[in-house]
Amino acid sequence: MTPLTREITFALPEEGKEHDAIPITNTTHHYCVGVPITVHSNSPDVIPLLEFYLGKALDFSPDLLSDGITINFYVQPEDSSVIPEKTISHLQDDRLVIVMNPSVGIAEGSSRSVTLYLSPSHLKNPLASGRLSFERLVNYVLVRSPNLYPLHAAAVGLGDEMALLVGKRGDGKSTLAYSCVRQGMTFLSDDLVTRLARDNPNDIRGQGRFLYVDPNLSTVYPELKIDQAIFPRWRKLRVDLTRLYASQLRQFGQLAALVILERSERATPLLQTAPPEEVVDSLSHHATLYRKANESSWVEYTLNDIKRLCFELPTFKLKLSPDHEKNASAIRDLLGSA
Repeated sequence: MTPLTREITFALPEEGKEHDAIPITNTTHHYCVGVPITVHSNSPDVIPLLEFYLGKALDFSPDLLSDGITINFYVQPEDSSVIPEKTISHLQDDRLVIVMNPSVGIAEGSSRSVTLYLSPSHLKNPLASGRLSFERLVNYVLVRSPNLYPLHAAAVGLGDEMALLVGKRGDGKSTLAYSCVRQGMTFLSDDLVTRLARDNPNDIRGQGRFLYVDPNLSTVYPELKIDQAIFPRWRKLRVDLTRLYASQLRQFGQLAALVILERSERATPLLQTAPPEEVVDSLSHHATLYRKANESSWVEYTLNDIKRLCFELPTFKLKLSPDHEKNASAIRDLLGSA
């Protein structure tokens, strides 16, 4: 790729300071959950990280780029001392600001762009906090992208026919999703499913690659002990499914059913029909948190879209058993009969 001569100024939002103009030497385009992403950076070393989280670099037409988001990625010098020595994570003027430690820097998110500062050492370390802040900020901006409507849910399927697994954090969405994948089902997402306004009504998207589960699950599934990453801060085990089930991963799917998850101590799982209103309440609570309250038009559209999904598609409740394989079989049987 031919280096660009244009320069960009990277601002530090906390102090209102700016670096000297930094030449952009790399610009790449990606496509993540249906959203075009353009990344400007001052170092080619960012490309492996970008492809790890966003997929291979692609070419886009200008009309698609106008609907996307931008990431300005500044790799600091090794001896950089411009970063405040503190750890914060907060919203400031509708921007997510993260300072992990002095060597990582500030990551600033808005509705259409992200500026990220990262040290070379954190760029190369797959478990570094700076890399995690990149993933978190990209998700933050994605769910606020124009014409994209997020659903806090997991999605697994038979082929492209997907079941949306709905539940609060800790209800077992990721564990159930992994158990389904082990039984040969396809995987779209374990936490964030998106819809685009321009898509067909029941089309859904995800970035099917990772899921995050309780580390104790590795005692049930020994393969999770091999070459996976544990994040003590989140108390989660990140499973890279490309190493285990690459042929079952999907980025697009078609909704066939919506399932609310409920923990129980039953010997066998119980799947029963659920009133659509119950699914609406669960999905709406999380969706409206993604935007500011004054974005009433977006919230209204999202809520209407969720109601349409819940009243047009079959809705169920699954009372989970401690037996993960039986839970997965219940989802498989549901989709097989849909």
